[in-house]
Amino acid sequence: MRRVFVSLVLLAAGCGDDFERRSLLQAYRVVGIAADAPEVGPDDTVTLRAYDFDPASVRPEPGAPAPYYIWVVCGYSLGSVVQYDCIDSRLEAAVGTDGPTLTIDLRRPPWGGPDLRTQYAIAAAEAEARGLDDVFDLEAGVPLTVKLYSGRDGAGHVDSVKQVLVREGDATPRNRNPEIAAFRIGGLDGVIAVPTGEALFLEVEMAPGSAETYVDELTGETTTEELLFSWFTSGGEVEPERGFGDGTETVLTVPETAQRLRLFVAVRDGRGGLAVAERTVDVLAPP
Repeated sequence: MRRVFVSLVLLAAGCGDDFERRSLLQAYRVVGIAADAPEVGPDDTVTLRAYDFDPASVRPEPGAPAPYYIWVVCGYSLGSVVQYDCIDSRLEAAVGTDGPTLTIDLRRPPWGGPDLRTQYAIAAAEAEARGLDDVFDLEAGVPLTVKLYSGRDGAGHVDSVKQVLVREGDATPRNRNPEIAAFRIGGLDGVIAVPTGEALFLEVEMAPGSAETYVDELTGETTTEELLFSWFTSGGEVEPERGFGDGTETVLTVPETAQRLRLFVAVRDGRGGLAVAERTVDVLAPP
């Protein structure tokens, strides 16, 4: 049976008051981690990118250190029930990087040894000997788990998790990320400037085919993805904060004080696909 996995962002200490709106970016935050392909083959290369917010990007802090990024790759995890811990330390490795992107060549796993297909075959034989079925089954798909520990001193720290499905063969089409065609503010593209207290209409336009039709492996029924839209701003307020399906619009009420805002929209397909777009708004004090 084919498994379906989604990305998860876990917020750690320093991420703000529990009563703050989820859409308001104040401390360091990871909006999402996107893989260039949410499903890959065991001989593929996959690149991941963390879309993060640092308060210093809109409120300069002279002498502030740059954010840090520590990536850990795990060949197999049982998921949230074990807090995404790796099932076998031999299939896990920390990856040195100083940026928000990571590229993994599955033919040369970061923990060393043979290619991923060979390692999964060995692990599957060991699991079968212990009476564990449907583990490391590349026909069904195996989740490659990537953890990111990131943040900045004085701005907050976040633990994030992304799972990419590694699947053999092409009997069914592999899931693709939704694609954002445009992210408009007041119908306009590019950086815009507005007076304090202004209400702005935000809209995201999706490329045709972003909501894919697929066969649900659990029910056998053909279904179409319902996209989830999440909006984020470093100041002011967005309402609604989330939208489903056709909910591609929201309204931003900008703050009453002059500042630069960073806005994000994150679009998830419920099957591990993610697209993120970002815009900037300059809020100007009245003359």
